[in-house]
Amino acid sequence: MCSYRKNLLFPFVAVMISILFAACGDVNSTTESMAYTSYTSDDEIAVSEQPERYGLSDHVEISLEENHFIDADVYTSQSKMLANPILKPLEISPETGASIFFPEDKSASSIENIDGITVLMTEEENRFSTQRGIISYYKEGQAGKEYGEIENLMWRYSQDESQKQNASLNFMSQEEAVGLGVDILKNLGICFDPVLESCVAMDHQQLMDYQQHLFDSDEYYNEFGKVYTLHDLNENHDSYLCTYTFSYQGIPVFGHEGEAPFQFAEGIFPPYASSATILISRQGVMAFRLIGAYTELTQDELVSIIPVDQIIEAYKEKSDLVILTDKRRVGCIYLEYIPVIRDYGIALTPYWCISIDYEAKSYLDGQPTWAEAVMGERFNALTGEDMAYGG
Repeated sequence: MCSYRKNLLFPFVAVMISILFAACGDVNSTTESMAYTSYTSDDEIAVSEQPERYGLSDHVEISLEENHFIDADVYTSQSKMLANPILKPLEISPETGASIFFPEDKSASSIENIDGITVLMTEEENRFSTQRGIISYYKEGQAGKEYGEIENLMWRYSQDESQKQNASLNFMSQEEAVGLGVDILKNLGICFDPVLESCVAMDHQQLMDYQQHLFDSDEYYNEFGKVYTLHDLNENHDSYLCTYTFSYQGIPVFGHEGEAPFQFAEGIFPPYASSATILISRQGVMAFRLIGAYTELTQDELVSIIPVDQIIEAYKEKSDLVILTDKRRVGCIYLEYIPVIRDYGIALTPYWCISIDYEAKSYLDGQPTWAEAVMGERFNALTGEDMAYGG
């Protein structure tokens, strides 16, 4: 019923951002020479499959009207007092980015500012870019095209063939791959805690076989109508694709798989979904992208959160103003943090999210079924105000 929660419990569900991927040196020399502090070890990986304080607290069943009812699990924090800190979008210098992702590249480089994006390019075709809250690294040229297609294949495979995924590849364990991504995120200085969303492993033969399968089934295309065909992959192309979302003080930060969409009044815009992706092959870190990243500026005293029953009453009052022609069910209610732009800065604000399912006909047999998390209503957990109107 609650797809948001199911995706937290089963983290091997990929959330991908299309980026170009590329290669750099041997995995051992690369990871040993990257200029960051290690926060993980073989015995302990500093990443959670779900925020540790985020748990089921209740189940609510309420009939609102003929076509509208609540049958929802409620997920909340063990703490009834939450912070509301002020954030600053993460910004790092291109030189710092180069020292983290390709410290051994001593070739000539150039730095440009393109529409607010600072880009560092080297003659060895390493490309690092940064703007407010967004960081990426990949290679240009032929290697970029090749690993861009590997990323595309791995994303598709994670959706279609999750039961066939390898647990680990022979050059690095899955735990080490996940830990490497966490190390990089920690060294960049984000104020959120990484939450593993998925980790997909494919060796070079799987990549080639899966691409051929897609060609044979006429399922292979992209939005530009052109596919880059991979040829003669070898063990150097064995890869992990790890994706992360985030939490803050045990509460999920907006960006998890299965979230209900935002509802906004005119002139109010949603924030970036916070997420990170890293591609690692036998040759090292192929690519990295981080979106919706922040550092913490200030943290005021903890504030009491409004009980969920008061939020349900606010939702009932709002829904009473709407005449429904379709059947709706509130299938899940949960707390999450959302970075919101205020007059005084970016405030990381806790919200109660009411996830709404719609009844629809199944495309398989035409029978009624529930389309989950089609719409969402959010209320400020500190003030009770409706986010759709700036609350």
